[in-house]
Amino acid sequence: EYWKGLASLTAIKKMNPSVFISLVLRESQFSRSISKDVDRTLRDMHSTTKEKGKECQWDRELILIRRLTLYRVLIAISNAEPEVGYIQGLNLVIGTLLLSLKEEDAFWMALYLLRKRELRKVFIPPFLKPELWTYQLEVFMRSYMPDIFDNLVRLTCDSFVLSNLLKKIKGISIGYFSTPWFLTLYTNFLKTPIVNI
Repeated sequence: EYWKGLASLTAIKKMNPSVFISLVLRESQFSRSISKDVDRTLRDMHSTTKEKGKECQWDRELILIRRLTLYRVLIAISNAEPEVGYIQGLNLVIGTLLLSLKEEDAFWMALYLLRKRELRKVFIPPFLKPELWTYQLEVFMRSYMPDIFDNLVRLTCDSFVLSNLLKKIKGISIGYFSTPWFLTLYTNFLKTPIVNI
């Protein structure tokens, strides 16, 4: 209920009664990419629905319904926000919203976050917002975690190919691990009970 109140979802849905379904039904240039990522997004769902090594038909049907729901919301978003379209990472954010919200509510909440909270800047190339956050993280780590930062920058590897690559870039950039955090808003790196608050 917190999410619904935050974005005034009930009022928005009343003012735009058929927008969601019309966006779902519209063709999207991103449908192929979305289809691929939907299966990857819910890869852990299958393991969490097993009980003592047994799998029931209901669990498989629930997974298929959740995949279809995620697909529909991502299609609607790609049509509503053509500048954002679809990018990997958005699937995990929307998947997390769907843990707490119904399909249409998740769509409107995503639009609220993209438009009103300016998260569209996270997902639009050239990804200036994640670049800024990476810079801020690097400054923070240099100031407050210099040993960890130095170890990352001076990282060496036994692999010949990777070690040659690292010689050229002189260690690992903070963006190597922070960019996926930022593009998924940490949803890919936190356990479901933590994210589902």
